[in-house]
Amino acid sequence: MWDVREARFADGLAACRRYRDHHGDLAVPVNHVDAEGYNLGDFIAYQRGLAAGSVRDPSGRPRTLDPERRTALDELGMVWAAATPKRPPTQEEIAALRAFPHQRGKPFAEALLALVEAGVEQKALAEALALNTSTLSQRLKRARTNVYAVDPFAQHLDAARAFHERHGHLRPLETSDDPEVRSLAGWLTGQRGARRNGQLSDKQIAALDELGMDWEPLGSRWQQALQAARSYQQEHGHLRPPTGTTVSGVDLPVWLRRQRTAHQRGTLPPDRVAALNELGIDWTPGRGVADVRIDQAWQARLDDARQYQAAHGHLRPPAGTNVNGKRLDAWLNVQRARNREGRLTPQQIAALDELGIHW
Repeated sequence: MWDVREARFADGLAACRRYRDHHGDLAVPVNHVDAEGYNLGDFIAYQRGLAAGSVRDPSGRPRTLDPERRTALDELGMVWAAATPKRPPTQEEIAALRAFPHQRGKPFAEALLALVEAGVEQKALAEALALNTSTLSQRLKRARTNVYAVDPFAQHLDAARAFHERHGHLRPLETSDDPEVRSLAGWLTGQRGARRNGQLSDKQIAALDELGMDWEPLGSRWQQALQAARSYQQEHGHLRPPTGTTVSGVDLPVWLRRQRTAHQRGTLPPDRVAALNELGIDWTPGRGVADVRIDQAWQARLDDARQYQAAHGHLRPPAGTNVNGKRLDAWLNVQRARNREGRLTPQQIAALDELGIHW
């Protein structure tokens, strides 16, 4: 007999655990039958009756609840008093919940718990907030246990503060050998995107601003390089630095070559062109007799390409094609490579485009 009763109690306890894990509590409705067909409502009512002394044996004597069983139920959050009838949330209560930023976090969960404990039905509350019941149950569980995940923004902000204290700036490199530095750099890139999309609060923006956050790093780096060029020009009276010249960590000849390439392609913004013009940049440095000869040779090969295109209707010569004694296919491959490197002028690109070159 007692073995049977123990088994029945174990079945009920297991059903309690399933309900608690799914709903976050043991506020079991009357006559509730779970997905496995177990009548948990009757089991809960019987345990309450035993605890209250209202269950009697055939002889009329009250039956009591075994202390160990009561402890097992208490560990699952047993609700010993019968629940009062539940009610749906009011419009005012829902409006107050929706006023919480992003409808998450500890204050929001505590407000949810206060409503549930005041008699608001969980399912109706979840539907009103467009939450599924398991999500709501998890938030209620966190509020009851006062356990919350660490705020990811606050966690990364602490890492940013530590980096700033060590280095005096907030410009971690994504190419760093240190995985933590790379992680911080990636997170900062994400925050820039979040700000552009309106996903950062004023408080979060201010916290990053305090650390000197650079919201437009590409533009800032260009300005830093321009300042290095300005310093060189003021010191030397010109902007023709020899190969290997570095100013404030900027390789000036390399940087200036990139600006000339962008200018040739028409992708350098007018304000940057004007800033470099003020420093006297030479957009076509070193052009002399040799450069003119190179242009003439290029034009001659272009004429070979025109001749081939006129004869064949396309500019896709097979390997080994000679025109006027020179390999046309090899020359075209060189032009493709020069184009990828930004070493063709807009006029040269246009001339080849007219012939239908396949880049």
